[in-house]
Amino acid sequence: MVGLALDGEALVGVNYDPMCNEMFHAERGKGAFLNDDPIHVSDRPNLSKSVVGFDLNYAGGDGASNGLQVIQAMLNDVGSTRTWGRRRWEYPTPPLGGTTYTSTTDWNPGTRWRLLLIEEAGGVVTDRAGSRAGLFSDGIIASSARLHAEFMRRTEGMAWRNPTHRTV
Repeated sequence: MVGLALDGEALVGVNYDPMCNEMFHAERGKGAFLNDDPIHVSDRPNLSKSVVGFDLNYAGGDGASNGLQVIQAMLNDVGSTRTWGRRRWEYPTPPLGGTTYTSTTDWNPGTRWRLLLIEEAGGVVTDRAGSRAGLFSDGIIASSARLHAEFMRRTEGMAWRNPTHRTV
């Protein structure tokens, strides 16, 4: 996995999975691809038909309990959930058919190019407040525009939406 960023903006990213012989790659303004085929975010109509992926913040404080509040509020209304932790094998991208949010500490600069992949695949990537996410954003929400809007609406007022640190 390799990514190139300039002034906090992801420009190019490549992720190769030799076990599956799959290469995900994206370049700003040129689209997102799996091998040589263009990829796009899912057109699923709502969260009830989607996989929602979460990364609970285990770094201390209220991160995990705030994340659990979001999961609990949505558990019966989503197609499926996936929860990730610090020690895990990561697939090349967050589920393009769902919504995901994660902690900044989980995405090192080499993996943060995924923001670019999702945007180039037609998705929306924001921070907790709904502003366009960057390499140093505090919390990430990534999905299709429709699912992103529903997620933001459903999590309004929840403690998870409060920033945990200043963005750079």
